[in-house]
Amino acid sequence: LLTRNLFLDTNIFIEANHDYGRTAFERLKDLTEDATLRLLSTDITLREVRSHIDEDARTAARALKSFRKEARVLSDLAWPGFEGVFKRLDASAVGEALKTKFDSFMSECAVEVLAASTASVATVFDAYFDGQPPFTGVKSKTEFPDAFVLSALRAWCESNDERVYVVSRDEGMRAACDGVTLIPQEGIDTVLEVVTASAHRLSRAAAKWLEDNSEEVVQSIAAEFTELSFEVIEDEEGPADASDVSVNNVIMRRASLVDVQDELAVYDLLAEVEYDVTISYEDQDSGIWDGEERAWLFREAVRKRGPRATAISAEMVLDLDPEDPTNTTVNRLSLNWGLIVEVPFFGDDGFV
Repeated sequence: LLTRNLFLDTNIFIEANHDYGRTAFERLKDLTEDATLRLLSTDITLREVRSHIDEDARTAARALKSFRKEARVLSDLAWPGFEGVFKRLDASAVGEALKTKFDSFMSECAVEVLAASTASVATVFDAYFDGQPPFTGVKSKTEFPDAFVLSALRAWCESNDERVYVVSRDEGMRAACDGVTLIPQEGIDTVLEVVTASAHRLSRAAAKWLEDNSEEVVQSIAAEFTELSFEVIEDEEGPADASDVSVNNVIMRRASLVDVQDELAVYDLLAEVEYDVTISYEDQDSGIWDGEERAWLFREAVRKRGPRATAISAEMVLDLDPEDPTNTTVNRLSLNWGLIVEVPFFGDDGFV
């Protein structure tokens, strides 16, 4: 472990869907409680997370309202679980509830919040005008918050003679880290893996099992993936539906051991899934306009099938036998993506 200091970028919380009960977050709380790790953040990061929560809550409310309109035929069915779907969702209340969860997690981790005022404005603007990370070649102004966050972290390190793991999914954010003072990491799991591997003898047995049974894990991910919900990202062609998903290939990108106890080992997995999907939509160049109904009628239904790919994360829990670690079995493997998989309307090959 190069340093006990850890910073989590905004996108880490968003990707986790604010589920702080996940093993990686629970493990992080334990490690900050016993001072193995120290969590740092900035006032900019906290404001970004809260702003995203508010926007996500509004998006959820709009989506539910749209669903109620399209599925109103179900509103009179007295089936269990339907009642709440047809009640108005208060986006403000949802946002406050999610922000309370976030604040509680940060409090439990005894987060140390750094002020953006400690950042070097000159250094930030030098990076901007020189097109250096986290700014892109087109000098994206949207990266200014990241630049100020990184500058504040550098200032804290210099003042305290410390180093910090910077955990971010953003490539520009990681590229801006020097690897010495600011050490880039793609996920919490990669840091927890270092802590876990150095603390538990069973980690080697778990790693050996994964190496020997990687094909079984890949097949389980493929089976779980097809059970997810899929939604086509709307294009100018109009609304479309995704169906008949079949997995062609699963490429394991990362397997990080985030926790080991006497009888359990927990892995965070990141895989790329290549799959075929059928996209159904209405041909916008067909049909007849009904002026009275103010709607298009008799539009041609189009169904096309082709390849897509996406990254997916999963959590795998193994049952370990302390007496004979080779007797390892999978307790649970679940895709952490509780959200709908977004399917691009156009693939890399131009297929609609």
